[in-house]
Amino acid sequence: MQTTTATSLLLPPPLAADLTKHSWSDVGTGESGATVLRFDRPNGTTVFLKSRPFDTAARPLFDEGERLGWMHAVGLPVPGIASVAGGDHA
Repeated sequence: MQTTTATSLLLPPPLAADLTKHSWSDVGTGESGATVLRFDRPNGTTVFLKSRPFDTAARPLFDEGERLGWMHAVGLPVPGIASVAGGDHA
């Protein structure tokens, strides 16, 4: 089941529950063609959500998530990945 948030995106319920608690702004479109949203948490941390309609062109976002996750795990200075979801890749 997915939940619609104030951002009008369908998100997995745990992610939607977290993100709806925070103010957000539209960053725009990234180089991948994805929509990028910024969520500012009260504790001063910032979370970014990258999304695009699920189709075969969405695969680069999953690939990017895998690369960033690996780079973060080996200690490179890249953002951590909190969640990757969508289609049959959830």
